[in-house]
Amino acid sequence: MPDGISDEEAAFHNLAATVMNSVRLSKVTLGENVGVVGVGILGQFAIMFSRLAGGFPVIALDISEDRLEIAKKSGATEVLRSDIEDVVKKIQDLTEGRMLDVVFEVTGNPNVIPWAIKLVKHLGRFIILSSPR
Repeated sequence: MPDGISDEEAAFHNLAATVMNSVRLSKVTLGENVGVVGVGILGQFAIMFSRLAGGFPVIALDISEDRLEIAKKSGATEVLRSDIEDVVKKIQDLTEGRMLDVVFEVTGNPNVIPWAIKLVKHLGRFIILSSPR
């Protein structure tokens, strides 16, 4: 580890590298609609790297208002409370019916997966970035 890098900072390297490679392998490209379901630390990285890859809009979905506020700072163009909003309808409206090109599932909750798949357009990409039990 280079001098001047704390253990805490170094610990984030593997997390960031894992998410960066997931975004890279998902082939997010300029102007693609991206959704990130679950915006804890991995979801925040997914937002940042998706924006850097050209994703637009990048929509953050979570049940935590605090995490969604952070997601705005991480580059999310839209944030949705998935527990109180009609997310499917809202995404249809935001994408003019197209739905999402890429969805990253980052909650770790296996019950979320069938719901989150519905957000992906036909022949879109669904990436499970979490570790559902």
